[in-house]
Amino acid sequence: MLDSHTIPTQQRPTHRLWLIGAFASLIGFGQNALLVSLPILVTTTDIDLGTWSILIAIGSVLFLPSSPYWGKQSDKSGPKRVVSIGLLGLTVTFVGFAVIIHTLEQHWISTTVSILLLAALRIVYGMTVSGLVPASQHWAIQTVGKENRLSAITSVSAALSVGRIGGPLLSVALVKLNPLLPFAFVGCAALFLMLLCLVQSSIPTTSSPKSIKSRALLGSIKSYITIGLCLCAAVGVLHYSLTPLLQSIPELTPEQWADWVGYLLTTSAVATLLTQLFVVKKKLFSIDQMLILGAGLTLIGYGLFLLSNTGAYLIAIIILSSGNAVMAPAYTAKAMQHHSENQGQISGLIATGHTIGFGIAGLIMSLSAYLEITPIGFSILLSGLMILLTFRQLKT
Repeated sequence: MLDSHTIPTQQRPTHRLWLIGAFASLIGFGQNALLVSLPILVTTTDIDLGTWSILIAIGSVLFLPSSPYWGKQSDKSGPKRVVSIGLLGLTVTFVGFAVIIHTLEQHWISTTVSILLLAALRIVYGMTVSGLVPASQHWAIQTVGKENRLSAITSVSAALSVGRIGGPLLSVALVKLNPLLPFAFVGCAALFLMLLCLVQSSIPTTSSPKSIKSRALLGSIKSYITIGLCLCAAVGVLHYSLTPLLQSIPELTPEQWADWVGYLLTTSAVATLLTQLFVVKKKLFSIDQMLILGAGLTLIGYGLFLLSNTGAYLIAIIILSSGNAVMAPAYTAKAMQHHSENQGQISGLIATGHTIGFGIAGLIMSLSAYLEITPIGFSILLSGLMILLTFRQLKT
């Protein structure tokens, strides 16, 4: 007689993947809910944009130490617990944001107290939500098996893309009704998904994670982490550069600059999602071919941004986003092949590399102003470095 507990896991991997994807997509929704609401929050509260930027940065910086930690915990105790903690962190953070901002607007608390409370919530966010994506990837791999590792990673990446596409659209609609509604929606959705997560049956691990020091693990996959760091640094520089690039086009008016930033970012998210679904998940290329293809497309995409016209920018963002979409799951899967029993920890280390990359992008933008170098030139250099690292790694 078949074990009744194994039937759902065996027969419904797609259902489980959809649910895991929903967990991860909330990060995209949450990030965009905050960004969309930010202009209104600056005007309706006594908190200026600089302070909001610091508050946002607090949560982002804490991803650096906490992502590898949660990845290791996912390997030890299973991804379900880590995902639940991440969803709880989202619930507390976003519901807390809505409550604090409302009380500030009603003058029930002072601005100083509200800033301190918001900073505390961003600390909670950084220390808990940082484990959501690594653990979701780990859980997805457990669901479909290590032989389908690439498909599992892509499913989570596609879910993040869905969140980044749907997040702005939904947040814009909600913020028109009430500026706090996007926060309330993300918080309530996270609470609902956390309850669904808790009732899911855990997938028993067939082997224990190998005891390996973080330094040794980092040394064995450092090339893949560096590729991910370069990829995110280049993307970050581009995002910071979009407005200056559009300002260089004489036909565009200042009112059209913001519109075109939205067009380009939306096009990027759609191109990323379509590539993930119809190229990566369909396994049209091997992992090694994906690395080479992705590196080449990113270099071409950044190069096209040297042409100052909107048509070239649209083509460039499609090529670039497609390249990133095939490259990111490829180097993640390659890294996991080295230590198949430490996949959560590896996912956490790669996530840390991504965070450092986005931080470096801000530093590059500051340096470019002093060095009088076009920022997009740094993105081209970084994509060239990715090509060199990719070919070097494929030869070993």
